[in-house]
Amino acid sequence: MESMIASKTTRASSSKPLIDIINLDVFDNEAERGVPSTKENQVPVHQRFPSWEAKKKEPLVDTIMQDFPMSGILLTQDIVPVNDEHVQVNFIQDGQTRLSILQDFIKGKFTWREKFYTDLTESERARFNNYPVRVELIRKKPGVSVEEFKNICRTIFGRINSGKPLTDNDKYHNCLDEPLLKMLMQIKNDPEFYVPMKKIFGDIGSGKTRTGLANMVGVMLALATGNSDCITPSYINNAHYVISESGSNTAVIITEAVKERTKEFMRWYIKLTADLKEQITVKKIKPGFLKKIGGFLALVLTDYIDGLAVNRRAMWMHYANKFHTDEQYEKRLYKTLEKGTLANNSAVNFRKRIQCIMVNYATSEEDEDEEEDTEEEDELEDAYESSNEDNE
Repeated sequence: MESMIASKTTRASSSKPLIDIINLDVFDNEAERGVPSTKENQVPVHQRFPSWEAKKKEPLVDTIMQDFPMSGILLTQDIVPVNDEHVQVNFIQDGQTRLSILQDFIKGKFTWREKFYTDLTESERARFNNYPVRVELIRKKPGVSVEEFKNICRTIFGRINSGKPLTDNDKYHNCLDEPLLKMLMQIKNDPEFYVPMKKIFGDIGSGKTRTGLANMVGVMLALATGNSDCITPSYINNAHYVISESGSNTAVIITEAVKERTKEFMRWYIKLTADLKEQITVKKIKPGFLKKIGGFLALVLTDYIDGLAVNRRAMWMHYANKFHTDEQYEKRLYKTLEKGTLANNSAVNFRKRIQCIMVNYATSEEDEDEEEDTEEEDELEDAYESSNEDNE
C-alpha cells in the first residue's frame, strides 16, 4: 500500500499588481536584513544581494512595459517580533533581485528608454504599476512548529536555487539559526573577540559575499568535534554536522564546554598572531596567511586539536617567519611530499605537512646550537691566544 506523506504547509497562488508588491509602504530593498520591520514584504537574511549588471536592468523594465511574461515570486509567511508586538510578514524566497531592481527604477536610479519613472506618461506609469505578477505564498499548517517551518523554508530556498551558483558562504548564511552558527556569531560579536577577530578574519558573514563564513564554520566545527577533517569551507563536507534535520543524529551538540574550548583557541590564536606581527622581520604579513583555511590556520588548528600547538609555539613562530622571509622555504620544506598531500585538505595530510615543519625546525635548532658552540669556541680561542701574548 502506498504511504501518504502529510503536507505541513499550504500554498496559495494569486496575481497582484506590481506596484502593490514593490511600493515603499510594503517593501524596501535597501532595508538592513535581519532588522525587525513592519514592512509586509521583506528579504530574508540568507538571500544573496542583487548582482545584476546595469545593462540587464533596463531590459527587465522593458519586459514590464511591453507586457512580456516574467517569472513569478515566491513568498513564505511568518510571524516576527517587532518591538512589543508580533507582526505577520512575507519573506521573499525567490524574486527579490527582480523586485529590488524594479523598485530602484521607481526610486529613479536608472532609466528606461532614457526616461526615469517620474518622466513616464500617465498611461506608461499605469502600465508599469498594474503589471500582473504571479505570487506563490507558502504558509505553515496548524500544529507545525515555527522551527520546523523555518527548516521547510530553508529546503524550499535550497531547491529553487539548486540551478544557481550559490556559494558555500550563501548556504551557511541560510543556516544562521543552527546551534553552531549561533555560537559562531555570538563569539564573533563578543566584545572580547570582535575587534581582534575582525582584524584577522574580516567581518565574518557580512557583506554581499558573506565574508569568510564557510571558512570559520570549518574552524568552529573542527574545535567542536575534535576532528581536523572538518577544517574545510565545503558545505557538502560539513553540512550534516551543522544542520539539525529531523531524525538526524550527526549534528554537533553545542555545550558550554564546546563554547569555552572554542574561545580558548581564539584567545590563543589571537595572541599568536599579535606576536607574529611584532616578530616577523618583514613589514607586513602576506594577505590571507593568517586566515587561509588550507594553510597556516589549518596546520596550527590541527596541531592545537592534537594537544601539541601550545607547547610548539616557537615552532609556529619560526615557520611563519621563514614563510615570509624565504621564498623557497615551502618548496624545500615539502619536497618529499606528493602534490596530492599539499592540495587536499584532510587531517592526515595536514599532519604530514606538520611533520615536515617539525623536522625542519628541529634541524634549524641544531644548526643554531652549532653556531653558538662555534662562537663560544672562537671566544675561548681568542682568550687563549690573548693570554699567551700577555705571558710572552
